[in-house]
Amino acid sequence: MNRTVIVRYGEIAIKSKPVRKKFEKILVENIKTAITETSFEIETERGRIFIDTSETEKVASSVANLPGVVSTSPAWKAEPSSLEGICNFAEKIARRSFSPKGSFAIRSRRMGDHEFSSEDIEEKVGERVLEEIPDLSVNLDSPDQTLYIEIRGGDAYFFTKVIEGIGGLPVGSQKKIIVLFSGNIYSAISTVLLLKRGALACPLFFDTGDEKLRKEALALFKEILKFHPKLELRTVNIQSILEQIPKKVSEELKDMVKERMLIKLAEAIGGKIDAKALASSKSSKQIATLTLHNLGSIEERTDIPVFHPLLGYENEKLAKIGKKINPELPDDEFRKPPSSSKMEKIDPEKIHEIERKIPQESLIESALETLQIYTFFEG
Repeated sequence: MNRTVIVRYGEIAIKSKPVRKKFEKILVENIKTAITETSFEIETERGRIFIDTSETEKVASSVANLPGVVSTSPAWKAEPSSLEGICNFAEKIARRSFSPKGSFAIRSRRMGDHEFSSEDIEEKVGERVLEEIPDLSVNLDSPDQTLYIEIRGGDAYFFTKVIEGIGGLPVGSQKKIIVLFSGNIYSAISTVLLLKRGALACPLFFDTGDEKLRKEALALFKEILKFHPKLELRTVNIQSILEQIPKKVSEELKDMVKERMLIKLAEAIGGKIDAKALASSKSSKQIATLTLHNLGSIEERTDIPVFHPLLGYENEKLAKIGKKINPELPDDEFRKPPSSSKMEKIDPEKIHEIERKIPQESLIESALETLQIYTFFEG
């Protein structure tokens, strides 16, 4: 028997044939990028991608992180000529993989014409497993262990594990988006959600000169490379911008002026790489304290769309995605209560008055000269 990894995709399959073929090709290229250090061969069929490799566990885990992938399974591949042949192979897998005690189930599905049904496979293989491992018992509702058998034409695939993926669309099937990457877990989740929708997310970190924050942002960026190894982190120094904001104005006005200048700076950086939108990393709680009026005042500074990927997500969902990014993330990270303070509605004219005193264009041009790009892919 040969070893292979079964890769399943979902949303791609419902696209029209030309789009599906295009997205499949993109996903295959992303898979090749993610497993460059492994020897492999790839085959594709409708709804499935098969990766023949000796390192099935490692490859299945890596590929499950890629947007577009619904699930993966390290599997054994055989070419049995009959139901008896399937039973023989299944017996070997069960003896190798099953615990000698507890319950089990056989799950089967077929594609193609055969002289036997999926029910025949489950019944006959189940009988053979009980003969070989008599201390086991059958439990079809909640088994301790399961042997899956997938028949596709003359090929049979046997596996006992299904690794959940993140689904969505393959990265590169949509356009580039600049992500305002603060370096906290929310910005990482925002990036991953955009990747999941097929966008080539381009994280942008505003460097205030705080070395600790910069290192934390870089470390977190490295955590999300498993979702797309070719990601690039852009950093730009904004110290000169912060220094030019008048010190005598209120904190609320300072924050608004800063946000408006930074979003314009992000737009300028996006223009250099043909990014079609910006994406915030603000959560629902943060936007609630900002108010929609003030949010609109900030976003009027840009001529391209600004997305808010985290809006509408409950804490439980954010925590699940956060744990996928960093399994060691504290459980209470998303249980922190929202701020009780809310920014007052700010008169746009006050903001414009302050901005007229600041040489915005020259400051943005100077900041652009500090732009740095970090990439860690070696392919």
